[in-house]
Amino acid sequence: MASEHDAMIYRDKTSWIMSALSVIATQREMQLSGTEHSQLNRIMKTNNTNRDLLMYHHSTPEEIGMMTFFFLKKTVNMNENTMRSMLNRHGIDPDNLSQYFT
Repeated sequence: MASEHDAMIYRDKTSWIMSALSVIATQREMQLSGTEHSQLNRIMKTNNTNRDLLMYHHSTPEEIGMMTFFFLKKTVNMNENTMRSMLNRHGIDPDNLSQYFT
């Protein structure tokens, strides 16, 4: 079973991924390759699903099963690594996204 603390960590990661997606969407001069477009589509789909599951877990007493949480963690970590790499390739500091929301 996923602890509330573990779920909170991954809920925060899904929020960071959403912020990174927003930054990429606002950077109109950024030239994305076909592969990057495919990656972004996959990340948008899986991140929304993962975030919904984590928010549901937060608002109800139901627990996330061990296998479900294992796959959720794998997907969130993979999405985060992909987004960090993509941001770095395009010269955006992944640890300072707040500068793009001012």
